[in-house]
Amino acid sequence: MINFNNGTRKMNEFLGAEKKMTIEIDGTLYMVKMPDPIREKKLRAEISYKNNQFSEHIGCAIFKACDNVEFAPIYDCGSSLGALLDDEMMGEHLKRNFKLSDTEKSTFSIYKMGGQRISHIDIFKNPPDDLAMAIKELLPQIEIEKMCLIIDSVDQMSETRKEYMKQSLKLRYNDILHPSYKRLL
Repeated sequence: MINFNNGTRKMNEFLGAEKKMTIEIDGTLYMVKMPDPIREKKLRAEISYKNNQFSEHIGCAIFKACDNVEFAPIYDCGSSLGALLDDEMMGEHLKRNFKLSDTEKSTFSIYKMGGQRISHIDIFKNPPDDLAMAIKELLPQIEIEKMCLIIDSVDQMSETRKEYMKQSLKLRYNDILHPSYKRLL
């Protein structure tokens, strides 16, 4: 874990909905997300952005481990892997496998096709040419167990959250990515 107390605050270079700061330590710039109490009040009681940093960290670590930092996902790192659920809700979803599936498969991207926001599942059923090419190229390189090891390496995260994230990745791979890949071959 990095201690940002001795870092130098710089002009913010990061965009997005959350409040962020740019902090420099030893010549390296870091994005630090800050709690947004106004945004938190607008959310349902069972969801929160306080665990979002885990999804951001793991998503970025996976992209880096895949040697593919230029790959642009349908939704950003922080919007996936149950970022808005607390550990209690994740535990409930894990107890009822269908709930995990429903939760993870009902995510919508910020992108629109034909004027409508699209579900990430729908776009993988009939991907545009550039996405189809990326699926064919990248899917054989995906190593789920390597991703699970990345998740397990985050000491500050609960075992419930780790298990939820690993199940979420496996679900997306098995039910969304792999079928899309097979249709494209």
